[in-house]
Amino acid sequence: MPMKGNLQDFKLEEVLQMITAGKKSGKLEINAGNRRYRIYFKNGEIVHASAPYSTGEDAIKDVFLEESGRFEFIQNIILPPKTIRKDNMNIIFQGISVREECSKIRDVFSGKAKITISSDAEKVSLNEVEWKLVKSITEGKNINEILEKESLSYYEACKILSNILKKGLLKIT
Repeated sequence: MPMKGNLQDFKLEEVLQMITAGKKSGKLEINAGNRRYRIYFKNGEIVHASAPYSTGEDAIKDVFLEESGRFEFIQNIILPPKTIRKDNMNIIFQGISVREECSKIRDVFSGKAKITISSDAEKVSLNEVEWKLVKSITEGKNINEILEKESLSYYEACKILSNILKKGLLKIT
């Protein structure tokens, strides 16, 4: 029986748990806008994942940041080599934690929230990658353009922007 749906109707962790409980082998493919994610299972165990700008556990962190997207589980495929060593529950808990940690940042990347530069900007020191990210966001670039240009995973970009916010350079409005 094919498994298809939308992440707006089923959270990613629910889908992963169904595949795990059923001890299924195959590929969970998630299409979120123009980003495509793949999570591979062998007998219900997550063995590999890929995202537009990351692989392995980082790819799973990236897909947990997606709020919507179509998913489909496809069986009878050739599985890639195992790159993920953690058990599924640890991966799911880590993904939920990433989603919560980056919730405000996702709003910036999705256009639901805007960032402004703080009046204390001259007191903040940033590294090169942080400056490039700030510049791209203030220029109005979308998340895909930023990730591709800076060769960052979605999660890495969220962590960097979160650190910049903690430094006080930017504010979310």
